[in-house]
Amino acid sequence: MDNTQNVPLDVTVRILTAPKELPAIKCSQILLPTTTGTTAILKNHAPLMSALDIGLVRIKEKHGIWTPIFICTGGVAIIRKNIVKITIFTIEEVFDEDLDKLNKLVEEAKLELTQVKTTKARLDAVLKLKRSMGRYEGSRLMKIKKAKLEELKLKNLGTQK
Repeated sequence: MDNTQNVPLDVTVRILTAPKELPAIKCSQILLPTTTGTTAILKNHAPLMSALDIGLVRIKEKHGIWTPIFICTGGVAIIRKNIVKITIFTIEEVFDEDLDKLNKLVEEAKLELTQVKTTKARLDAVLKLKRSMGRYEGSRLMKIKKAKLEELKLKNLGTQK
C-alpha cells in the first residue's frame, strides 16, 4: 500500500507509565520490542501477553507514517480485542538528533562491549548499546516521519489550488 494513502486505524494503543497514562493512539500496526525479538501487531491479532525489552515501539498511524516511542526499561504488553496495553516504567521522547553523533555513540558502546571483563560490566555495556541503538533508530525514524509529513503537506497544498 502507498504510504501516503489513508490506512484503517483498527488498533488502539494505550501506554501506561509509572507517573501517568498517555492518551490512546489509533493505528493500523504496531511493532513491539519483545524479549524474543520484534513482534508485529495487526487488527484481530490473537490474545497475547509479552515481555518488552529496551528498544523502540513503532506505531503506524494515519497516512502510513511510523511514530517511534523509545522504551528505556522493560515492561509488558497485553494484546486483546484490537487493544494493545503497554505497561512500562519509563519512556523517552524521540527527538530528531544528529545521526552522525548518535552513530558514534553506538560504535563506542559496541567497542566498550568487546572490552568488558566482568559479568556486571557486560550487562551494563549491553544496556548502553541497546539504549544508544534505540536513540539512533528513533531519531532516524523521526527524520523520515518529518519528511513524509512535509511531503503530505505540500501535496495537500497542491490539491487545494
